[in-house]
Amino acid sequence: MLVVHWTQHNNIGKIISNGIKPSTRIRTAFGNGEKIKVRGVWCYPYTRNKTLNTQWKRNLKVWESRLTNFNGVVFRLTKDDFPLYAGAFSFTATVEQTLMKSVDDLKKRLEYFPPNIPITENGEVLLDITDFEIILPRRVTPDR
Repeated sequence: MLVVHWTQHNNIGKIISNGIKPSTRIRTAFGNGEKIKVRGVWCYPYTRNKTLNTQWKRNLKVWESRLTNFNGVVFRLTKDDFPLYAGAFSFTATVEQTLMKSVDDLKKRLEYFPPNIPITENGEVLLDITDFEIILPRRVTPDR
């Protein structure tokens, strides 16, 4: 499975040399409002749909309010990347529920993911896949 990691344009040279290092983000748990520290490499499923692929880039530009360009680094998930976390970026589930121990677990979670997105007769997408993210607990080496 291909995934994309969005980073600021000026970070590309470091990534080519050193790979992608995990970073820590603080998320608010759904329901109880508890603050959770999550460390990892944040990436998103890569699709054949250009609009979906660049949705996160547009979101990052708005959320971070930076006058910068973002580049996507595309790489393939390997067996060594598991276990990993996958789910809605807002962690609507607990961290334990988002833990994927194998490729099969991830495929089950993504069974409706592109190109098989369920769409109604009037063209509405039934699954908000723009909220879906994958968090790898370990760094991504530059050879990938």
